[in-house]
Amino acid sequence: MYDEAVASAGGVASDTIEKPKSRAQKVADWRSANETKYKEAREACCTCTPTRAQMLMVDQYEGDDRYIPID
Repeated sequence: MYDEAVASAGGVASDTIEKPKSRAQKVADWRSANETKYKEAREACCTCTPTRAQMLMVDQYEGDDRYIPID
């Protein structure tokens, strides 16, 4: 970000740009954020008929990483 105060001092703006997260990091973040929902859905699968949303959560959490909605 360019600032007039920085320009008048003859310096360069020192805003740091964060490196974007990799897909593996995003998947890990998604799993940690949804761990409790996954455990509830997994429990529903063992005790009764799970809802479609619960089965989707189990499939996303345990299944292929391509189906985790992180983008």
